[in-house]
Amino acid sequence: MTHILSERTACARPTNLRQRLLAGTGMAALALGLLAPSASADEPIQVAAVALDAITITATKTKESALETLSSTTVITEQDIEDIQATSVDELLIGVPGVTGAKTEEGPGIGINIRGMQEYGRVNVMIDGTRQNFQRTGHAANTAVFIEPELLKQVDIVRGPSAAVYGSGAIGGVVNFITKDAADLLDPGAASGMTAKFGYHSIDDTFLTTLTGYAMPNDETDLFGSITYRTNGNYEDGDGNEVDYTELDNGNALLKASYALTDFQTIKTSLLINRSDYESADYDEEIRDNTVTLAYSYAPDDNAWVDLSASTYYTNTKNTRERKLSSGGPYTKINEVETIGFDIFNTSRLSGFGTHEVTYGVDGFFDTVTSMDESTGGADIYTPGGERSIYGGFVQDQIAITTWLDLILAARYDSYELTAPSATMEDTHVSPKATVAVTPIENVTVYATWAEAFRAPSTTETLQSGIHPGAAAFEFLPNPNLKPEVGQNWEFGTNISVSNLFQSNDRVAFKANYFNMDVEDYIDAELTFGPSFPFSWSDTTYQFLNVAEANLRGIEATLNYESTNVFGSVSYSRIRGKDENTGDYLNTIPADKVSTTVGFRAADNALRAGVTWHAVAAQDRNDVPSDSYNLVNVFSSYKVTESVKLNLGVDNLFNEQYTEVLNREPSRGQNWKGAITVRF
Repeated sequence: MTHILSERTACARPTNLRQRLLAGTGMAALALGLLAPSASADEPIQVAAVALDAITITATKTKESALETLSSTTVITEQDIEDIQATSVDELLIGVPGVTGAKTEEGPGIGINIRGMQEYGRVNVMIDGTRQNFQRTGHAANTAVFIEPELLKQVDIVRGPSAAVYGSGAIGGVVNFITKDAADLLDPGAASGMTAKFGYHSIDDTFLTTLTGYAMPNDETDLFGSITYRTNGNYEDGDGNEVDYTELDNGNALLKASYALTDFQTIKTSLLINRSDYESADYDEEIRDNTVTLAYSYAPDDNAWVDLSASTYYTNTKNTRERKLSSGGPYTKINEVETIGFDIFNTSRLSGFGTHEVTYGVDGFFDTVTSMDESTGGADIYTPGGERSIYGGFVQDQIAITTWLDLILAARYDSYELTAPSATMEDTHVSPKATVAVTPIENVTVYATWAEAFRAPSTTETLQSGIHPGAAAFEFLPNPNLKPEVGQNWEFGTNISVSNLFQSNDRVAFKANYFNMDVEDYIDAELTFGPSFPFSWSDTTYQFLNVAEANLRGIEATLNYESTNVFGSVSYSRIRGKDENTGDYLNTIPADKVSTTVGFRAADNALRAGVTWHAVAAQDRNDVPSDSYNLVNVFSSYKVTESVKLNLGVDNLFNEQYTEVLNREPSRGQNWKGAITVRF
């Protein structure tokens, strides 16, 4: 649905993205310059940590800061999550360059788009390293993850096919939602604790309650448990119109335990439960989502050859829809995806022709897709059932040749098999990767990467068949001859860090990259109209086909500033994607955007406040164009005591009416929100 801005409003805002970028950068620089305090002569010099210093293991499966990674990596920190006070995880992603959250047709599910790549495993979405493979065919995002933002301590994002260590299908990138542990919440020396959080959002009458308990009764044991209940009504858009079928009841529980068997061996287990109830136009719906994980690590201090991690997991996501009597019911539809997976890898640290971190391992997962439609007595034809198994192995060598020259050499082998009553498909592929990085001067690194990635077709793309309901009664055609997608990506980037720039303990960090990816045999759905006249839907078909080649290219950049009292950031992304066979633009390319944040701390860091401005350009290079918009959000927090903290904020401060490019419904209007957290 496209909403046209009023003439007066449209004229009042900048429409050229370059102007907005300059304006946003200028605003940030001006505010930082005005607010930054002068350094005191006797002030201890302690260089501030910026957001890009956040540690990630997702990029290479070895610990490094987001700034130091030789890839397009972003970490959404626990502080970012607290500032945003998100209702759903797509709100956490809006400021990340090249990344967009796309809502499913109804309900709490969020699809994730990286560089225009989304759905059917193109982005490997994980929770604590466990794959989330649920998908259901609809008119919005077809692949979804279900996770409560209150449970998260960090989100790691790797853009592009540079994460060869993370398995088949990650042709667009990797997103890993990382949940909290007791060690993240306990004060030093404390053995146990509890927090209670209560929140409210005005736009949809959201009520949030989170109760969390955590304990480390000894040095070996870490226990964590959290329950969150969130309920909201239909929200209103910027014009004050209620958006139907956005009401939701959502409950989540997370239980985690880890035990150190010895000083260098740890075993961890977790259970994540999500329960959501909501209503769509024709159905009463529910989501039941469960993830169970068991992990083991072995890293002796005296053996550089061994740093072993092994995990296994089970994920089950079930969507049940009860057809309303008013819509021709009652009858039930069920879509369910079960995933069993494992991931085993080791890192050996060696010397000889430089120093080496050699990481190697095997992983795999087995999907069972089940669908049922009582109205037909068979399967849901739009999301067909089937089984898919994907296994692989990899090796990666991170080589520090000198203080100024680094290499990463990697290769991955993948094998997949898809089986269903009507088709069996299988294939194998080897995906290489090479990165060279040069540091000509201290804290300035430039790098170039060539990487390949492989994605096998999903059950829906291969097996979907039947007649579309309603007046547009065209036919879905299966395609058991679909070939896998192979992406080949060139990327050039730079990582820059400067300390003591405006005062003695501040820090500026800059990370930017350009990418160009060709995807051979890109899979896209094609609607083919028949020759009849007058026009009839009866001879029109819809089928997933291999496009000869798709090309995606773009620029992404992030600038962070941090000092004792002031912080700020600016991010920018511009992405283009075309079907090289026809010259048509790809429909999943996100809009150009600039995100600017300026904030300050005061009262010995008890007070934190800031404003974020997201300037998003118009997007007319797809079937459903969207207008430009400016979204201004305000956030603040105040620690009343060591045990009580308040969060207050306003989303969409100027009540902008807008619709995000990959979504069907208009977004939320002005939203006043607050929360209180009490620690015991």
